[in-house]
Amino acid sequence: MKEKTMHGKVFKHLRLERGYKLKDVAGDVVSVQTLRRFEADETSISIAVLEKLLENLGVDYIDYMLALKSSIKDSGSVILTEAYQLLREGNPSAVLTLATRKLKEENITLKERLSIARITQGIKPGVVPEIIKENNRFLLKHFQSVDKLSYEEQLALNTMFGFGKVDDISIEYIRRVISENLNFKPGVEMLDQITIVTTFYTLLSSISYLSRCGYYEEAQERCYEAINLLKTIGNVVPALNKIFYIRFYGVLILIKLRLNDVEGVELANKLFREIDASIALYDDPMDKYVRDEYMTKFYRENKTGVEFDF
Repeated sequence: MKEKTMHGKVFKHLRLERGYKLKDVAGDVVSVQTLRRFEADETSISIAVLEKLLENLGVDYIDYMLALKSSIKDSGSVILTEAYQLLREGNPSAVLTLATRKLKEENITLKERLSIARITQGIKPGVVPEIIKENNRFLLKHFQSVDKLSYEEQLALNTMFGFGKVDDISIEYIRRVISENLNFKPGVEMLDQITIVTTFYTLLSSISYLSRCGYYEEAQERCYEAINLLKTIGNVVPALNKIFYIRFYGVLILIKLRLNDVEGVELANKLFREIDASIALYDDPMDKYVRDEYMTKFYRENKTGVEFDF
């Protein structure tokens, strides 16, 4: 890791947020002194060491990279911080009030609009004010007018893909997003790793949305292309491979099950053997969460008449 700035501070924030002591996270990976210096951004560590420390912390590499990118404060992130606090307090209506008030301001920035889109997508559509829906339409029009989306724009778009209803976004634009991201050429620097995360998340969300719209065969083909692209980053960020392979194969299995293809059952059995082996070896809570998530989805979609082995 060539850059020292903020890496350690972000790691420390995640550690304290989860209530871990330095010695618990350092384990036999590094000394407590080295970890303390890293958290103070006084020294750097290799990516391989960071991956082991994140494993001890129970945080996957993707979440760390996103936390690192989001550590830069601006007006948009201030809105997110306030909104997330309201959600933690169980007050989604206050989030809508906050978003509505901000959207009525004449000098609202694009980053503020993007943050509002991200934080309001998961709230039940029946209670979302029209001004927030109009913000989504404004952003979609903006996205389609630019050649390349920024990091913040991709995050907002991914959220729209994840929570949007069928036909909210045009099929033509979905295809454009998928094609652009499949042409991604990964680099090796830390900033490129952040780009890798957002690129593959965008592919996941857009291909999933394409499938939800009923374009199963096309989504299946694109999913295979994304998996092939994923193979090219193996030497760049090994930690990402496992996470994204599981996610892309999860999407592929769902597509095959929707096509009533028994290969979906076979792939699901194989994927679960991999996940179960990882759980037995590492006891990773994230693996357990993913297993439960996919078990529910796979059983719901399986109409092939062939039973799973799990």
